[in-house]
Amino acid sequence: MRRLARLRYLRPAFGRVKGMFALAGLTTLLDSFVGLLPPYLARLLFDRGVAAGEVGTIIFYGALAAGALLFSTILGFAGQALSGIADSRFIMNVRSQALERLLQMRLEFFDRQRSGYLAEQLDQVSHLAGFTSPLIFTFAGSLIQAVGALLIMSRISAPITAVVVPFMLLFYFITSKTSVRVKETSEELMETSAQMKGSVQEMISGIAEVKQSTAEGRKSGEAAEQFAAVASREIRQSIFMGIWMGSMGFLTGAAGVVVLILCAILIVRGELSVGDYMALAGYVGVLFAPVGLFGSFVLTIQPAIVALGRLRPIFEEKTEGERGGRHRAGKLKGAVAFEDVTFAYEPAKEPVLRSCSFTVAPAECVALLGKNGAGKSTLIKLLLGFYPQYAGRIFIDGRELQEYDVVSLRKRVGVVSQHVVLFTGSLWENVKMASPEAADGAVHRALALSGCRDLFDGELDQVQVAESGKTMSGGQRQAVAIARCLLKDPDVLIFDEATAHLDSSTRSVVAHALRDVFAHKTRILITHDREMAGVADTVLLLEEGVVKSLHPKWRPDD
Repeated sequence: MRRLARLRYLRPAFGRVKGMFALAGLTTLLDSFVGLLPPYLARLLFDRGVAAGEVGTIIFYGALAAGALLFSTILGFAGQALSGIADSRFIMNVRSQALERLLQMRLEFFDRQRSGYLAEQLDQVSHLAGFTSPLIFTFAGSLIQAVGALLIMSRISAPITAVVVPFMLLFYFITSKTSVRVKETSEELMETSAQMKGSVQEMISGIAEVKQSTAEGRKSGEAAEQFAAVASREIRQSIFMGIWMGSMGFLTGAAGVVVLILCAILIVRGELSVGDYMALAGYVGVLFAPVGLFGSFVLTIQPAIVALGRLRPIFEEKTEGERGGRHRAGKLKGAVAFEDVTFAYEPAKEPVLRSCSFTVAPAECVALLGKNGAGKSTLIKLLLGFYPQYAGRIFIDGRELQEYDVVSLRKRVGVVSQHVVLFTGSLWENVKMASPEAADGAVHRALALSGCRDLFDGELDQVQVAESGKTMSGGQRQAVAIARCLLKDPDVLIFDEATAHLDSSTRSVVAHALRDVFAHKTRILITHDREMAGVADTVLLLEEGVVKSLHPKWRPDD
């Protein structure tokens, strides 16, 4: 029952293609009835045409059989094409749905998993094709044909029909046992593959540190062990699949030989005609088709069941929107207040922030000064609603943070970070992602005010950004981040260690933005740079998780 309940995750994606699936099912149903005709027509051809020496009768029934085969082929092709298209669209819909939910998860969800592991989980959505595979329609059609074939065979020769049935039951028994093993190996294979992908992605993203530590050999050795673990499970799965396929071939062949021997004996005794044998031989194949397809379906559905279970955290865990408040943030005045806020990333660990209290007035520039690890960036993460499990209260324009719809709130807050995230594409696209609906004139203005025109050569809409902006200087990256904020036009601006590791000329870009470009906005500057903090109207000191106000006459060299 629990597994069936999980299928509700797939309803939205299935609902978009159910019409195409229904048409594929109708086509397959019609094909199953047409497919019963050729063996029966072969019987009539031999008994009424060959036995009687009637050439015209042979041609007549032969033409009917050929027409039935042609029509069945057309119906089969149409059914396969329709179900294949619907299956591909279904997987596309599920993958989009899963990614959409994943991106809406709270930050703590991502803290628990490596990014490569989550990426592999999304890749495993393709295994859900087992639930909507064209094989389902083929199996359903063959099952209908098998029932019809069984009825016709029993009318032609009940003894031969009775001999064939035990072969079917034996085949079903082998399939059920094999499917259990395939499910177990599928679970192990998917988990091992996800762990492997997470490790490899982590290794590549940290390649500079790996090289600096001369750890290439050790890391490649660890990866080789994980590759071997994945290969071992793939081999086990292949062995079980091989056992099943070998059994299918043997039992089908054995049944055919038994039918041949019995029919030959009955023909010699005059109890069966050659036409009867032709029909029985044809229907034996029809009778075994659903048994074989059932085995294929069971072995295909097991990875789908495992994949559905692995997607459970994404579909069952509540997103930020499902957990957060309902008040949609409009234009903000920019008043911010922390009241006795205490926070720890994990309940059992030491708090990062302890009873923090401070206020920021609208259009004020406040600097939060502190050493690395003091909790400055954590404080900003709370302000952005990334971690709602804090004690105390946080107010924005007099309303508690948790009453806001966090997505609408973040649209009114801009962040210029030390780690600017850039994407492969054009500079123009990287800036415009802050406000996709912005007019070209607004983008040009943002690029000019941010200093991008001075830092980049050539036409800015032609400048290309490499992966993660790795070919750009620190100043160029910060200028792009400032341009994004200008285009977004937020009411509250956060500069999170935006000048770290930058030279004096590049730092002046950020200082200019703080003093002049965003002078009418509420600005919060997170830094350990005392000189940069001097730009602010108010300076707060964060030490060991506690916020302390500095004297109004404080100077950077104090």
